[in-house]
Amino acid sequence: MINLDGGLNPGQGSVRQPVLALTHDVTGEAGAAYLTLPTSVLDRGAATSYRLTVPGSAHLTFTDAPLFLPPVP
Repeated sequence: MINLDGGLNPGQGSVRQPVLALTHDVTGEAGAAYLTLPTSVLDRGAATSYRLTVPGSAHLTFTDAPLFLPPVP
């Protein structure tokens, strides 16, 4: 499974299959707090999983919205 920058629930059980969680480069206190969530969920998992920060990306880099939403002026 590949998680594209979101959707991990702090109360969920352990993941049982490998997961690749892609994140954008985040900074500051809010960024550090955000990164603890996917890291803690993946660390509790029963399978080998990875969190990869993609340099130069932003939050909306990982969305497929342009495929089904009209262009924004």
